[in-house]
Amino acid sequence: MDESTIQTIFNYLVSQEQINLRMAGAVFLKQYLANYWMDNTEKCLENPNKKLSENVKGIFKSNILILLLNADKTLFPTIMEMIIKVVASAGGYYNIWPNLMSDLKKILDQNDMVKSNEIYHLISKVIKRYHIESRSDSLFSEIVKTIDTIAAKLTNDAQRILGLLEKGEIRNTQELNTTLLMMRRIFSIFYSLNFQDFPYYFEDNLETWMNIFKRALVIQLQQLPPDVEENLMKFRAKLLKCLNLYYSSYFEDFFKYAQDFYPLVWNYLDIIKNDDNFSPLMKQLITFFDTNFKAGRFAQIPVENVKTIIDTLIIKNMSLSEKEMEEFEDNPTNFIKIEMEEADMDSNKFFAIQLLQHILEHKPELAQAQIQPMILNFLNQYNSNKNTYWNQKISAINLLLAVSIQTFAQRSKFIFYFISFSWSYSVKSKFRT
Repeated sequence: MDESTIQTIFNYLVSQEQINLRMAGAVFLKQYLANYWMDNTEKCLENPNKKLSENVKGIFKSNILILLLNADKTLFPTIMEMIIKVVASAGGYYNIWPNLMSDLKKILDQNDMVKSNEIYHLISKVIKRYHIESRSDSLFSEIVKTIDTIAAKLTNDAQRILGLLEKGEIRNTQELNTTLLMMRRIFSIFYSLNFQDFPYYFEDNLETWMNIFKRALVIQLQQLPPDVEENLMKFRAKLLKCLNLYYSSYFEDFFKYAQDFYPLVWNYLDIIKNDDNFSPLMKQLITFFDTNFKAGRFAQIPVENVKTIIDTLIIKNMSLSEKEMEEFEDNPTNFIKIEMEEADMDSNKFFAIQLLQHILEHKPELAQAQIQPMILNFLNQYNSNKNTYWNQKISAINLLLAVSIQTFAQRSKFIFYFISFSWSYSVKSKFRT
């Protein structure tokens, strides 16, 4: 592909009115760039004459952001994927596109909510690898470059957008969703930038960001339609994920702020107590309490509070969810096969079992005082009407197995296979009757 060809493609993408033809052109360009941007790709080694010259790459860089900003909602994801694929093929943007973040920041500086939302989405995708890849010198250099370029803008936008939510002046559903989505993406970027190490910028601005977290934790939006409510819960889950990173990795660095968050996070237990639809928030709450119990930070927590944690975060995850029951009814053989062979180690159920084990390590007296009566109660309910209360038997089995595991060494993937098999077998038995 030469200079005139790629420029012609960009002109076509801008001028073509039929969206399906524009989409086809964008998909073609995306795949071509992914295959031939770097000299060492399989396609480029097979067809060295197709590799892109530096002039072609320069035309792409100068045109793609303009196209991105003028693309409609249908075309935008493909154009964004185009940039992501180019960056991914090179193992990061730093060496092949050093001005990418500064170019994106120029768009952010316009303070256009819609444009900023999409640009933060793109940035979050480009830097997602920061919390996936192992640390290296090149990765660390790119993280530093990204922080130097966008961290201050990220901080200012987080404060500005929180201010809009706090004032309660945003009534339009679409604007509310855009605002919450933008905050989620800001938190995603924060998480990626902080994952590998505690950056100097965020260390210097720790008080500012802890204040952002506190303000975000207490945001209340009333009488929301279902889609906005779901977005709010995802916003809270993403916020807690950032907070959990600090509790697990940088507790000593932000120790003087840590105590302030316990009562704020505790209030979230009431939010999910009567609602099973917010699995991401549930997972982050389990992680929050598990991290702190494991570190021995809740040694003095009242027994009644522990019981609330068990009831809200553990018991609710010991039985089959409605989704799991539907999956079993649709294909029971496949469902049990997945549980036996894969044993979802990233499920709320698995993390709830870990939380219970860490609670009992620090408060073993609760095994007899709290858990044993729960197990007996579940079994009594099951025996009173096996067709109606069969799910209680599954809860009893999971609780019994979780309590019986005494040490970290015993807690392994095999144990979770056994737990999964136990409740899967119970479900299978129920549907046979």
